[in-house]
Amino acid sequence: GATEVSLEFQFEPGGEVGSIFTPARWGRFNGVYRQVPWQGRFAEYSLSSGTFIPSYGEVGWREGGKLELVWRGRVSSMRVGEPISPN
Repeated sequence: GATEVSLEFQFEPGGEVGSIFTPARWGRFNGVYRQVPWQGRFAEYSLSSGTFIPSYGEVGWREGGKLELVWRGRVSSMRVGEPISPN
């Protein structure tokens, strides 16, 4: 079926994406699917081939006014402009 996605973007003063938020993303909690607010935060941007790319990011579920992280990561290296391998 058709899928619709709505996200709120928060931009930093320099124009970088600081965070992305949606009030109702489906997730499985204790074996039950329900919609919960979800947020991603991004930082430490650098310029690569004319594009600003965050080197740090974290995402998680927002409950009780707190972000419960489920993933965080840091870009350690990247190559721009190379084809993506299907493997």
